[in-house]
Amino acid sequence: MTRIPSIIDNLIDDLFDHVKSYRRTFDVYTSINQPMAYHYAVNLMRCQNDHTNMERMVGPGNEEVTCHQYHQFLSESKWDYAELNNKTAFHANNLMRKCKGKSGKPTGAIIDESGHLKKGKMSVGVGRQYAGVVGKVDNCQVAVYLSLGNQDTTTLIDSALFLPKDWTDDERRCEKAGIPKEHRSFKTKPQLALELMKAKVKLGVEFDWIGGDGSYGHNSELSNGLDDQGLFHVLDCHKSEPVFMSEPSLSIPEKKRKKGRKPTAVKPNVEATKLAEYYQSLVPSDWKEVTIRKTAKGWKRSMFIFAKYGTSTV
Repeated sequence: MTRIPSIIDNLIDDLFDHVKSYRRTFDVYTSINQPMAYHYAVNLMRCQNDHTNMERMVGPGNEEVTCHQYHQFLSESKWDYAELNNKTAFHANNLMRKCKGKSGKPTGAIIDESGHLKKGKMSVGVGRQYAGVVGKVDNCQVAVYLSLGNQDTTTLIDSALFLPKDWTDDERRCEKAGIPKEHRSFKTKPQLALELMKAKVKLGVEFDWIGGDGSYGHNSELSNGLDDQGLFHVLDCHKSEPVFMSEPSLSIPEKKRKKGRKPTAVKPNVEATKLAEYYQSLVPSDWKEVTIRKTAKGWKRSMFIFAKYGTSTV
């Protein structure tokens, strides 16, 4: 095997003690899985980018573990993955607390998703759906991820696999794939994101704000759910998103004609404006340059406008 760079060597040395701290999480009955967890983590680090599959992880020069052993450890062994995720989130939370103390900057909880390209139809949740990694619809699995970030430090703390309706509507397919019954109901990606946030808040994970792209900012169920939890969030919106320039009053309008059904839908008393139209109405003096963060090419700066109308902030 090619010589591992010294920086990886140092990480692998530290990794043994790190995995050892999770020993009770990996132990199952009389089976001690800590050595397997350590080997798996080490060989993930040894693999080149985009080549992290079990066949390559047990290639020449790395015969101490077989592909079958990895498969049994990941797919069949009964160690508690939820407890492992919670412990990881707890340790990440302690790390971010230290980072915040040094930087003096707020810590963000970032919601995002990622597609993992696949071949075939057997992998759980696989199907033709949008894959952000290639920017188009392709055969893939999609998962929602939650991470913490402060300045230059960021780490994942939880994830949830998205199951398309052609999976959740097919009981036999779910049974064959080994999906637990409690996870077979269809949930949108924003619903999964809200569940992740609630679970981490309950666990005691600390953050100052929540961020997400337009796929999540466009979903009122998620934003309302975060509001209900009292969680400050900054979510992107689509340019077609309606906004109100003054506080609306919501009510069911009176019936104007004798014929026809009685109105039942709640409507605002003022007309909404699309964000794209609002953008066109702005002038240069409305904008303010904000320094966001330091990058490899220097400080990243962007133009922002801060406007509050009623209870909504643009």
